[in-house]
Amino acid sequence: MKRILKFMMLPLALMVSLVGCGDQPTEKPTDQPTDQPTEPSSVQPVEKHTVQFYVEDTLYKTLKVENDTVIGASTVANPIKEGFSFTSWVDEANNSIDLDTYKVTEALKLYATFEEIITDDTLVVNGVKEEGVDYYLVVGWWETTSLNEDGSPKITSSLTTETVRLFYSNLLLYLEAYGATDEQIKGVQFRDYSTAAVAEMGEKINTDGDVDLVIGVGNNINSSAGVSLFEGNDGKTTANMGSEGKSRYVALPSHEEMNSLAISIFDWIKTDVGQTAFTKVLEEKDITVVPARTNNVDLTTTIHGLSGDPVVTTLTTKDDVIQVPEITVEEGYKFLGYALTSDATEADISIAAGQTLTYKQVEELLNGATTLTLYPVIIQEIVDENYDLVVYIHATSSSNISVSEVELYKARFEATLAEKKNINYVVVTEGAADDFAAVVNADIAAGKAVDVVIGGNKSFANLVALDETHAITNCDPSHFNSSNRKVIVSNSCASTHEELAKQLYAFSTTEAPEYAVSVAYWANLGKSTPWVSEAEIDAINAGIQAHINALFEVVVEEGKEDAFAIYNLSYSYYVCESSAVADLSAETKALNDGNGVGLIVGTGGNATNEANMGTAIIEQKDCPTTIVANNRKVAICNASYIYAELYQTYFAVEEEAETPAA
Repeated sequence: MKRILKFMMLPLALMVSLVGCGDQPTEKPTDQPTDQPTEPSSVQPVEKHTVQFYVEDTLYKTLKVENDTVIGASTVANPIKEGFSFTSWVDEANNSIDLDTYKVTEALKLYATFEEIITDDTLVVNGVKEEGVDYYLVVGWWETTSLNEDGSPKITSSLTTETVRLFYSNLLLYLEAYGATDEQIKGVQFRDYSTAAVAEMGEKINTDGDVDLVIGVGNNINSSAGVSLFEGNDGKTTANMGSEGKSRYVALPSHEEMNSLAISIFDWIKTDVGQTAFTKVLEEKDITVVPARTNNVDLTTTIHGLSGDPVVTTLTTKDDVIQVPEITVEEGYKFLGYALTSDATEADISIAAGQTLTYKQVEELLNGATTLTLYPVIIQEIVDENYDLVVYIHATSSSNISVSEVELYKARFEATLAEKKNINYVVVTEGAADDFAAVVNADIAAGKAVDVVIGGNKSFANLVALDETHAITNCDPSHFNSSNRKVIVSNSCASTHEELAKQLYAFSTTEAPEYAVSVAYWANLGKSTPWVSEAEIDAINAGIQAHINALFEVVVEEGKEDAFAIYNLSYSYYVCESSAVADLSAETKALNDGNGVGLIVGTGGNATNEANMGTAIIEQKDCPTTIVANNRKVAICNASYIYAELYQTYFAVEEEAETPAA
């Protein structure tokens, strides 16, 4: 009988120990401790950095990577996105990072980038215009590319490549129902006009010049983007679109020959089913083609004049226009335009003189009727012969124009005139915009000359422009520290005032010229006791500039503009070198290319003596001793707003406190 031997595998170290034992004598324990002190280790801990990988804002992988080493591409599997191929990892500055060569020296966040896989079946929605290609239909779409303050994407329309494809696929069903051939459908192109600003989008659309339909835009597609729309400002409609179902506009840019298909699609989008084309998958049974618009109309317009038979015009198509006739009136009266009633005033004017009426304008005035009757509005001109121009300005907190800004505006404009003009500035400092409009309209109705009006949007209720060139528009922002302040030359502008009114309009719509504030010092620094010391000159210069900032309610803070930058002001001062009054006068008058200065600090009592002075000083007074210790005076040579304020307020003599009774 065989004996079975069982083996147990022992650890190698134990086996060696057993082998080493043999018959060796066992050492006796000693009294010395067996634990010897350990030498400190020279190995330093390895520095590691956290590297995070993100796929479309979702954390995909996190690694701890040793300092100054590479990650290695094989360490991180390429992420998968349906319909796209992975291209690279990029850092927060959008720099592409090669994981096999890039050495990590700090914590890092990397983001996956993808490239769309285009196949024959892919609905391409980011095409570009190709020269020589005759497109059947061009659809543009827009989503802002600007960012929020925290760096996240700013969402407006919620349109993306995927959501636009949804509309595209539904549109193909509509085109098939419309009767488009396969060849025509191949001529449909979608273009991505997404930009940071709508003005950039409008410029691109206008440059291409062949876009039939635009989706995802705001209601400023025409005003801010500058895209002319079919049927005026009404060539747009709202629809819920994008992944969030946002209400945005679909617009019909105007062409020399409008695309009837684009009009049909536009009208379809107005329907209940068309509204859903952006947010759900439609089926063939859901599609009903909108009947084509008819261009035949029957609108009759009757225009009455002062005498004779009225002018009657019938619009037979939507392309017809009516040229509104001018009316010649006797001297002392002014023809303003047409209204819908025979007893109307300027406030009721619907049509300005010389205007061309389109079908759409007539249709709006008719409000469902088919016959339009217009009556002329004629007022008696009451012109104050003492004025060369009458300007109405709304200057209140609600109008966002301050009184200081108005005064600077006046001084600037009058400085541009070759000769002095008598201008009546009617500055309304109370009431809201509607109240200001009521004041303007009431004065016009009373026959007063209202030449130019300046204020906010609502200030122009019922105002009619003198002509298209001088219609309501924004003043240049350099005039007033608030955007969108408006200016218009009114149709009630007196004929004798028109030239100057147009000049003020041009001044208002262009950049404000620099306004120079200049001060001269009769310091006589060579004397042992100068009239004005160097320290006083420095203090006055600083005080004047601070006073001007306060005048325009500008708080000077680090990194922010002061009043001089905001309102294009400059400040200069001159320390005259002469000592005799006559020489000082000649020196002062020669400053600023012979225009002199606005204030002179340090004049004496004989400065008004023409024989000695020979220069125009409007007024002078004692300088406060807190400003100039020596007994000298300050003189004003220019009565414009800033100089008058400085003269009256900054150089005001402090009243002495009354001595208390014993």
